[in-house]
Amino acid sequence: MEIKILATIFIICVIIFFVINKLCKVKSAFSRALISAISGPLVMFILNFSSQFTGVGLPTSFFSVAVSIIMGIPGVITMLILNLFF
Repeated sequence: MEIKILATIFIICVIIFFVINKLCKVKSAFSRALISAISGPLVMFILNFSSQFTGVGLPTSFFSVAVSIIMGIPGVITMLILNLFF
């Protein structure tokens, strides 16, 4: 794979991380829940998009999308770990 593609993916992931980190400093419970509900599916989308390069991805189903919305990034990480072991 070309180094330009990897560098672009890395830069996009770093920018998304800083944006999510900045938004998570919000004090309101509703705002934090909304950010978590958006960041989970976003991470799942990025993971599935990069799966053609890495070979690591999650199947998209109602259950996986619901878990990513309700639990956010920790839910996506948990599904990824369970997918790798089972």
